[in-house]
Amino acid sequence: MAIRISIANQKGGCGKTSTAINLADALRRMNYKVLFLDCDAQANATKLLQMQPEANPGVTELILNPDIKLDDCLTATKLPNVSLIRGNIRLASVENRLREPSLYPIPIGVLKGKVRKETDFDIILFDTPPSLSLITMNALAASDYVIVPMESGSGFSFDGLDDLLNIIATVRNSVQPDLAILGVLLTKHDSRRNVCQAVFQMVQDRFKNDCLSTTISMSTAAQKAELQRDTVLQYDRKCSASRDYIALAVEVVTRLKNPLPTARVKPEVAKVIAEVLTDAPPVAVSA
Repeated sequence: MAIRISIANQKGGCGKTSTAINLADALRRMNYKVLFLDCDAQANATKLLQMQPEANPGVTELILNPDIKLDDCLTATKLPNVSLIRGNIRLASVENRLREPSLYPIPIGVLKGKVRKETDFDIILFDTPPSLSLITMNALAASDYVIVPMESGSGFSFDGLDDLLNIIATVRNSVQPDLAILGVLLTKHDSRRNVCQAVFQMVQDRFKNDCLSTTISMSTAAQKAELQRDTVLQYDRKCSASRDYIALAVEVVTRLKNPLPTARVKPEVAKVIAEVLTDAPPVAVSA
């Protein structure tokens, strides 16, 4: 049984795609089998993860073609244990198609019928577009949880947040009553800056236990990794951002209401986990 998680925020520049990609890499290093759905027409995650030119159907076809099933769309990636369902520019046209009531009487529930919990994957991640579109709502409707990344160093971090929370409530009340916020994640965080400290305190005050204790730090290594189309952990697994994503993966797994089976962590990650974990439950480590 897979656990399905959307990474969602309609505000651009909050590190949504970076969070989704690097969380996938961290989880697969903990020996979880991950499926990644790139629901963004910009397809930045697809460009980074894919191994070969487009061949199999992608998210566009999965949504619009009733005959295409999840297994028809799976594509191998450069990350072992991570499979991809591609995004592409054709996703930009899906919105109008979904608004045809004769074809899609419940337009926000199409993906929910395709991406079921009964798969061979442990975790399914949705990278959503930077908008409160029907595609974003479809991803939320097909999810059990949502992670909301917010830019720590911006005074505009809270802009549009109420709209996102209202969309989550709408999806929960209409097609996915089990949808829950797994956590609000602060990205581009620098604890030395007053604005970051202030935003972190505001998030804690507003969301309380829904505020993730893990934050993702500003990192030159992360920027360089994106330039050469690698994850941060591939580029430099000892940098601060890599440590943050490992900590995020561990916190995600421990926060789940129905926890995943404890995974055997790969030896090269075990030391990092031991260093970043303080209050989280112990994680079994392979020899």
